Amino acid sequence: MPPSKKKEGGKKKVFILDTCVLVHDTGCIEKFGDNIVVIPIWAVEELDGLKKRQDEVGANARIMSRKLDAYKKQGPLAKGVPTEGGGLIIVDYNGNDFSLLPVGLERNRDNRILLIGQAWTTSQPKRPQQKRIGSQKRDPLPEVTFSEAWIISKDANLRLKADACGILSEDYLHDKLVKNVGEMYTGIRSFTLSDAMGDLLNGASPVWTNYRIPAGVLASEIDLDSLLHNQCCELTVCGKKLLAIYKKDAAYFRVIDKQCIKDGGVKPINDEQWFAYYLAIDPEIAFTSLGGHAGTGKTLVALTAGLKLLDEGVYDQVLVYRPNCPLGEDLGFLPGDISEKFAPWMLPIIDNMRLILGKELDTGKPGEFKGKANPVTEMIKLGILEISPIVYLRGRSIHKCYVIVDEAQNLTPHEAKTIISRAGEGTKIIFTGDVEQIDNPRVDSISNGFVYAAESLKDLDCIGHVTLLKSERSRLAELVATRM
Repeated sequence: MPPSKKKEGGKKKVFILDTCVLVHDTGCIEKFGDNIVVIPIWAVEELDGLKKRQDEVGANARIMSRKLDAYKKQGPLAKGVPTEGGGLIIVDYNGNDFSLLPVGLERNRDNRILLIGQAWTTSQPKRPQQKRIGSQKRDPLPEVTFSEAWIISKDANLRLKADACGILSEDYLHDKLVKNVGEMYTGIRSFTLSDAMGDLLNGASPVWTNYRIPAGVLASEIDLDSLLHNQCCELTVCGKKLLAIYKKDAAYFRVIDKQCIKDGGVKPINDEQWFAYYLAIDPEIAFTSLGGHAGTGKTLVALTAGLKLLDEGVYDQVLVYRPNCPLGEDLGFLPGDISEKFAPWMLPIIDNMRLILGKELDTGKPGEFKGKANPVTEMIKLGILEISPIVYLRGRSIHKCYVIVDEAQNLTPHEAKTIISRAGEGTKIIFTGDVEQIDNPRVDSISNGFVYAAESLKDLDCIGHVTLLKSERSRLAELVATRM
């Protein structure tokens, strides 16, 4: 984060944190190192209201409240106490004189944060004492030397107002591992090999056996050190393309066999989907992230692989979770029990399941299946398939399950970390996400949990990622995704 670095002369900086930062990352206070962290008292009041919520925001508000209480035990927060990062944390309420702000701004919490930012921006290190509150007189703030003060907020409008008032402001950047979507790891590398490698096209060649090419064979053609674990590689030789996944520790390229799925079944139909399918069925890969815009087949590929592995007995259950970030009403305002409330969010998964299972079980009549039973409903009744809101993952330890987290771009980095840490022995987790379709106001296209997980884990041997590029839903869907 650019503003977190000290200026020349070694002076500290002041960072005034908005409530949205406190509930976005409960470890944010320590992320500012040995600088001065200011918590507006109105942010504490807002935490008190948020902690009653039964979602991730509420959970984070409770965690942050306990953390502030732990700091309070070291001494008065109004005077400042040391942080774990070697800095200072102060709770400030110097935000009462609205005459200092432009005319017309409301007397609300956000604008009080502006007043605190303005006070720290215009004050000398030794600030004047504030008025009495009742019969209690406020202790003077600690004498600190700092170079500049910043408001840190994920609220773009608050940052705009701060800028208009001459106050430095910035988004919370700690969990933004890339500057823009274009920098995100795609998982795919393309190589054009010399004609001398023509034997690679011959499956009967001694150059490779059992769909494996020893890495040494390609060492003169490819910089193997530049490849990550489970990197997807397009190998073009003599004008023909070979798809392979690099197994770095085992030192071989695993060639993708496009005939591995029997005729009649749902199968990948482009190169990116084949890469995604192979990453999803690989038992050595514990976490796979599948990115791509609408209609690229992310969820369909993940479900196809999951049902295959379930049928083979590799996993006991297929669990599908979706963040309930609606475009309209929240779950609590919808009628019925939790199953009925969540039913609209289940429909995309059920549609994909019917497409996969319908090939063998469909009678040709709408809503009817061989044996009369809906196979999706039957799998849910048998307990081998579960489709639930993401909040149901809290506190669980999941063993020998194939877990799909759909729409993972709506997770915060903290939520993504929490979910992945739920994986027990023998469990595989798949994230699917389209970073261009964000419904959660607390994240954006590069600060969401999907990108954070893919970027922070990409160099591990049990991780795989691929970005799907081509929409296969329909020509219209592809045009919309690329033109609008």
